Amino acid sequence: SKLYTAYVGANNTEVGHTAGQYVSDLLKGRGNVLEIKGARGASPTTDRHAGFRKTLAPGIRVVAELAGDWEREYVLKRLPNVLKQHPDVDLVFAHNDRMALGAYQVCK
Repeated sequence: SKLYTAYVGANNTEVGHTAGQYVSDLLKGRGNVLEIKGARGASPTTDRHAGFRKTLAPGIRVVAELAGDWEREYVLKRLPNVLKQHPDVDLVFAHNDRMALGAYQVCK
């Protein structure tokens, strides 16, 4: 919209990039990751995903993705089935804190 003069917000590509670097370091360049993404088609989802995938070490595979729609409840309902299909997951990366909390609760 042209109804604003400035935008202050996160650089979502950089958020994904930083997460990808952290995951690569934490897993020492090897492992299987599950990515819990935000709302489909939303620019933060697209940008965080792109920055994350671009930065991951070559030995790290994203074995599954889950659309979490930014909400803990979606993750609580859907993650158990995804983990049953992919028991080899070493790390879960969620695009926001609410979804990360849901993933933590499921994994615990």
